[in-house]
Amino acid sequence: LVSFCGIGDGIGKDLDEGTRLHLLKIQLGVLQRRPKMLQDPIYHEIAAKHLPAIVEKFRLSEGPQNAAMALINVITYTPYFVRFTRLPSQQPSERPTIAALEVHRWAEAVRQETISLEPDDVAEIGQFAATLLLLLGNEGVSEEDKETLIPKLRLWKRTYNGRLASSRASGVLRFWGAIGELLTMLIMMQSVKRMLEGPLTQCGGPQSGCGLSKTPSGGELLHCAKYCGAAHQKAAWGTHKKLCFPPAF
Repeated sequence: LVSFCGIGDGIGKDLDEGTRLHLLKIQLGVLQRRPKMLQDPIYHEIAAKHLPAIVEKFRLSEGPQNAAMALINVITYTPYFVRFTRLPSQQPSERPTIAALEVHRWAEAVRQETISLEPDDVAEIGQFAATLLLLLGNEGVSEEDKETLIPKLRLWKRTYNGRLASSRASGVLRFWGAIGELLTMLIMMQSVKRMLEGPLTQCGGPQSGCGLSKTPSGGELLHCAKYCGAAHQKAAWGTHKKLCFPPAF
């Protein structure tokens, strides 16, 4: 999967971007038909070992859809990705965030009409952009890009009503406060963000039912996932060990 992003010496090294993206989506489609318990270790290992290289490849790519974007999009739910977004190198003080970069590329594609933006494209880009905005915030996103996208997002929301594309368009609109339901928007955003950040902030004890954000004595949670104590860390190991990889960052 990683080689289809043009990383390393694998099969995707000498292919053009369109071919890499096409082949990657075929492979992801095969993987996504397998049980989640078989998908998760693969996605977690990719995130732990290759995320810096994949994100750098994304920064060097063009357009809102490319192979690196497609691979990042399927690993954004992992705690490795959430942890990666908190690194100083990913903050706007260093360079534009990948959230601002993706929004700009999407807006440019709309302005220049360089991609078709069929329903599946809107769903994929919308999901990616909404997740990045939720984790990295709106800093660096220009008003010009928002003004370009908001009318289109409203159009896609109406046109693809009942489809995933409509839902994903609504998600970005809600983040920007461009549709009503402000209270609903805030509740939904907070819920999704808690879900994504939970593995880094709450004890992942048996069945993740503990929920403590500190040890019983008030100390910091234990690593590598977060645990309130050795007992819960040990109890969760049977499940956690399948998803546990030394991170490259």
